[in-house]
Amino acid sequence: MGSAVAHACIPLPLEGGRRGVLNVAARSGEPFSEKQLRFLETLGHHISVAVERSHHRAAEQERREEVRAMAVITKAIGGSLDVDAVLRAVGETAEDILGVDRVHIFLGSDPRQLRVAHLSGLPHPELVQGQDLDVLKVGANLHRLAIEGRATLRVDDWETDPRVNKEVAQRWGTASAIVAPLLARQRLIGLLVLTRTDSHHWTDEQADLAETLAAQASVAITNARAYAQLMEAQKRLIQNERMAVVGTFASGLAHEVRNPLNSMGLQVSLLERRLAKLPAGTDEHLREQMQELTAIIREEIRRLDALVGDFLLFTRTNRLSFRSTSVDDLLDEIIRLLRPEARASGVTFRRLRPDMPLPKLPMDAEKMKQVFINLFRNAIEAMPDGGQVTVESREDAGQACLTVRDSGPGLPSDIDIYQLFVSTKPGGTGLGLSIAQQIVLDHGGTITAESPEAGGAVFTVRLPLTLSGEPAVAV
Repeated sequence: MGSAVAHACIPLPLEGGRRGVLNVAARSGEPFSEKQLRFLETLGHHISVAVERSHHRAAEQERREEVRAMAVITKAIGGSLDVDAVLRAVGETAEDILGVDRVHIFLGSDPRQLRVAHLSGLPHPELVQGQDLDVLKVGANLHRLAIEGRATLRVDDWETDPRVNKEVAQRWGTASAIVAPLLARQRLIGLLVLTRTDSHHWTDEQADLAETLAAQASVAITNARAYAQLMEAQKRLIQNERMAVVGTFASGLAHEVRNPLNSMGLQVSLLERRLAKLPAGTDEHLREQMQELTAIIREEIRRLDALVGDFLLFTRTNRLSFRSTSVDDLLDEIIRLLRPEARASGVTFRRLRPDMPLPKLPMDAEKMKQVFINLFRNAIEAMPDGGQVTVESREDAGQACLTVRDSGPGLPSDIDIYQLFVSTKPGGTGLGLSIAQQIVLDHGGTITAESPEAGGAVFTVRLPLTLSGEPAVAV
């Protein structure tokens, strides 16, 4: 057997309760002297200091990176009033400073209907930006718990955490996650979800950073929405002022135009009666020509009278009488009214409605009925050879979202369809969509139109679920 070997074990005390050991073996058969042991103790102390300095330097560098990244996102968020730009900045920052694989941002407060507002990082196997997600139906337990508790949740390992739906986590490729609620003035407006494909121990600092991102995103989203609402209100105010001027002008114009039109109509009636009384020997060819001319004049008189009527209607759309109305029932009624007209053109209606009916909305039912009759008729007339009109109603982001989609040729890209006297239909007055837009604006809503790549036209009307002020009542 060989000689015994002496070992010196020097403890290395480190910050945070951590400990290390410096183990040194002496030469075979030689013990450590007191001088050597004191030297090893001094060496151990220097090693401890060097390790701590290294840790401090790494932590300081990490904090500098975090501060830099937070400064970047603060500038990006604070200087933007575009919700999409805010969401992109949050996603990029989360990927940069937290090293996550995916960033999901959902908007909404109802777990049955969250909108996927932003996706970044690795492609998600199921979610698509812009879609609605029912987390209860999907079984996304963490999302539901974060909404119900309005608190940030951390999952280090999906296999050992009882709060996780294992099947969903496996399907979505999520092994660890942070789910932070987006809160604005104590009101839930969405969720920030950060995930990794591997197990990961989230530190308190990382959770704090995620909450900071969520808080900044909440403030920025709220500011962007408030700015958009302010701009919309300003737009409506300017439009109403213009309409007041146009209304005064239109009333006088209608009087000056309709009087001669009525006189012309009376004279045409007299002329038609005299033509009917011409003696039998009169030139039949001449009689037919005269009757054709009088028919053309009468038709033009009717068209001008209708144009004046539409123009008067356009100037009076802001005289509303609000009542609590079921918009779903209103849409169903209009479909029943126009179904025979659609059937004659080979057009069918497809009705999509939410699982939960929309609440009754404050609106002028007759005016809003006029809006959708116009949209439905435009869709039918755009498909003379037949097609389908899809009518959908749902709640989205605290608004009633009503969509009319047709399978026709789509909208022209070179004209403003809401501009006065602009029409794509032969013989159209170009006032229908202008009137519809004004009615929707006077209800505090918006109307948009687009032509998807798949074809057809899509009109979307968004209406508030409640009035922001006292309703206007017609007198």
